[in-house]
Amino acid sequence: MHPQSSKCVIALTGGLVINNPADPEQIHRWPIFADLCGIKAGDRLNISVFERFIAHPDGMFKGTPPHALRVWFINRLYQIDNALLGSLTALLKARPELNTIWIGAVQESPPITHQLCQSQTT
Repeated sequence: MHPQSSKCVIALTGGLVINNPADPEQIHRWPIFADLCGIKAGDRLNISVFERFIAHPDGMFKGTPPHALRVWFINRLYQIDNALLGSLTALLKARPELNTIWIGAVQESPPITHQLCQSQTT
């Protein structure tokens, strides 16, 4: 649970899993994630899987106060192609409760290399 006074909640996902087969050893709380997203081990973790996780009330932003900004930080995604960028932009348009998507690597400088915001998708 997040404190009700939180103004911003940042959910972190390792970018190496995106568009790759789901590996229960690499996914925190695998049984919950698999159940909420309707997937099984070996299924491809495409953007639609993450959209389901974002949309689910018990998913990525579970317990986030209604007024808080929601940021999805995709960490360690060093290269992003136009197809993935397009999929992320479409996800942002489809999920108005998600305010922004950051892409980058927290241990690099700068840590955020791409930023997609709701205001850029309209």
